[in-house]
Amino acid sequence: MKIRYNYLILIFLFVCCGCSYIKVSRLVGKQKISFTGAKANFINIDNRILVRDGVDFYLDTGAPNVIFNHQSNKFDITDSINLGSLEKSNGREIENKSIVIEKVQNGFFTIEEAVFRLIEKENDCLGMNGIIGCELFQDKILLIDFQNSTIQAIENYQSEGYQEMNVTDFDGYYFFVEIPVNNHTITAKVDTGNPYGLLLKKQDFEKVQQEKSYAYFKRDNKVDTVYMSRMQMNLASSIQDSVTVLSNNLIKRNLIGVDFMKNYNWILDFKEGKIFFKPTEKKSSTGFFPGNRAIIRDGRLIFYQTNDPEKIRFLDKEITSVNNRKTTPDNLCEIQKLLNETEDWNTLNIEIGIMIINALHRDLSVENANSGNTIQINNYEINCKPSNMDNNKGIASDL
Repeated sequence: MKIRYNYLILIFLFVCCGCSYIKVSRLVGKQKISFTGAKANFINIDNRILVRDGVDFYLDTGAPNVIFNHQSNKFDITDSINLGSLEKSNGREIENKSIVIEKVQNGFFTIEEAVFRLIEKENDCLGMNGIIGCELFQDKILLIDFQNSTIQAIENYQSEGYQEMNVTDFDGYYFFVEIPVNNHTITAKVDTGNPYGLLLKKQDFEKVQQEKSYAYFKRDNKVDTVYMSRMQMNLASSIQDSVTVLSNNLIKRNLIGVDFMKNYNWILDFKEGKIFFKPTEKKSSTGFFPGNRAIIRDGRLIFYQTNDPEKIRFLDKEITSVNNRKTTPDNLCEIQKLLNETEDWNTLNIEIGIMIINALHRDLSVENANSGNTIQINNYEINCKPSNMDNNKGIASDL
């Protein structure tokens, strides 16, 4: 299966990109990858596995190897192929390239004539260089030790004390496993790039959910809903656990993620297509899902998600100030961190620049907005002093 996968990639690259890029095509699946054998420490930040070891990467078993384009100047790129564009989950298209790097090396691995995807990363406040994914571990065995926060690539292992997971499909790169959830059997991809416990397609979620709560975000000027439910997962006859399950209309594939995986140690055998797991000695809290969430987009801090129906009207608006501190390019990451770590945004003084015509009340005109008065609407204050952004925008405070 893996040989066929690489062969199809070669055909695609050749047909789409022509003979001038045949060098890159020949390198696909033929990179020189070696591991030091040493354990690499990782940091778990917001259920994302950060491997900081000279060249810093996220560990994402659901993705190929990636270099973020804003980090590409740190590498010796010898060739590239433009593969068109990719559509992100928010509907935005991003440039999609493959690049050849002479050598990528850190304390964990070395890749010569390395082929990486070059992908836009709108914001990476953690300063990571990219992603190490399933391509790195072909014919290897990956140990993910959440108890000691280490990963290691090895040739052989002892599975004593571990239990085997039922792998339903493995193509040399991605693992799909069978898991019982609320007395239903679900097939899901093992994805350490997913920070949540379990993401389910809407049709699978409706089969297994009993009670659900909601959060909201905006996409293509339309409000969409995230459905959440706490469910029982029976990994084995002797192991039962609960997991926070999320779903919405955009999810096309079921994914097991780090919020669940972090309470187990894992053996991912890319040689034989097997997975083993055992519980860690100490349980970490689960249920990761920020009710209110801010993201950075196009150099601005955006109110992206909320679990409060009264705040839906502010989604996709720019957050211009928090606790009387104006947002600037230099402090966006710091203020975003404050917002996303604060459970109740009502404890913060948040100002949002909004179009006055959309300010919850049709009688609130631009002339009124420039009057310097404060108007109370549905328990939200609209501070009508002129904004420094635009005469047609005001400030909504005290979310």
